[in-house]
Amino acid sequence: FMDWGKRVLKLLHISKMPDLFAELKFDGLAVSLIYKDGILEKAATRGNGKVGEDVTQNIKTIESVPLRLENNFDRDVEIRGEVIINKKNFEKINREQKKNGLSIYANPRNLAAGSLRQLDPNMTASRRLDFHAYDVVGDAGGELHSEKHEFLKKVGFKTDREAHIAKRAEDIFRFKEKIERMREKLEYEIDGLVIQ
Repeated sequence: FMDWGKRVLKLLHISKMPDLFAELKFDGLAVSLIYKDGILEKAATRGNGKVGEDVTQNIKTIESVPLRLENNFDRDVEIRGEVIINKKNFEKINREQKKNGLSIYANPRNLAAGSLRQLDPNMTASRRLDFHAYDVVGDAGGELHSEKHEFLKKVGFKTDREAHIAKRAEDIFRFKEKIERMREKLEYEIDGLVIQ
């Protein structure tokens, strides 16, 4: 991380590291939501990076995905985020699977992904999936990542409650240590941190 910081200073010809934004990397399924005039029109998985799966009907069953953006935001925008299932729901579903003599799911990420790809939206709804937004494509949310997070909250999305601006490298290391201490108690599985 420190070596990367030195390269950034050199490449940008600056003497002080700019503010960074630190957030959790949720372990789920990446999804893009397309809003036209502020109304959810399409949802797709990342797929192979160029072509994803259309999961529009199933994404509409997730309570934390607004069908219409709040605060009279009526422009076209693409929102990116992660479909996840919390640890408590994951354990509950696996208990039911075991009780019914069915195979249990390996991890919350695979269960969330499989649930979103169900042919029956009622099955998707029964899994009580969640969605946390982390990015806005284009200029709708502002230039800085922190501004995009504020925009996402303003229009009705959940975002990472732990996310924050880090002014110094020490802030990043403190954040890493804090998350390592509380990782087991987090409501959702994570697979690291994102610093940008």
